Amino acid sequence: MHGVKAEGGWGVVCTEYCSVHPSSDDHPFPHESLWDEGDIKNLRLITDAVHESLAGVEIWYGGRSTANLYGRKASFGPSSLPNTALVGMPVQSQAMSPADICELEIWYQAAEGLPRDRVVVNMSS
Repeated sequence: MHGVKAEGGWGVVCTEYCSVHPSSDDHPFPHESLWDEGDIKNLRLITDAVHESLAGVEIWYGGRSTANLYGRKASFGPSSLPNTALVGMPVQSQAMSPADICELEIWYQAAEGLPRDRVVVNMSS
């Protein structure tokens, strides 16, 4: 689909949101991840498909809105509260300490620093 958009004349073609850490896994919803070099290899399919267009990626940390059904890591949030994204899922976020906030900044910086070609990075949470 990304290639079709580029062929149709789109100047910038973006992915879905990209998780910056395994504790922000939004499975089963469609999203990308930027956790390691393997993810760059996967996203290369998009950059190759869009050819002359610019590829964009929105890096994201979902906090307590993610259930982490794939990675099973506890998500972080400003306070420890139940997950509200999936009704009936017995998951709870972990309250962030000041050190955890610094760690989250490092995850964003690491996702930004992964090698990439022709990619625009937009940060959100």
